[in-house]
Amino acid sequence: MCDLSRGVRAEGLEKGRIEMAVENVRSLMKELNKTLNEAMQILKIDESIRPEVKKAINAKTNLTVK
Repeated sequence: MCDLSRGVRAEGLEKGRIEMAVENVRSLMKELNKTLNEAMQILKIDESIRPEVKKAINAKTNLTVK
């Protein structure tokens, strides 16, 4: 596999990881009435992707979640 393919694949995996985290966090927020930070803590969302998860949730809800 060439380096470009590896980079594209890794980028795709990271995007999928963030999308899954967003869906899981949103579900906890809705079903268990948890805040964004509480949901990410419960799910043990990696600190490195939390800003992206927060950004995606804010974009989907059109609200600023702290």
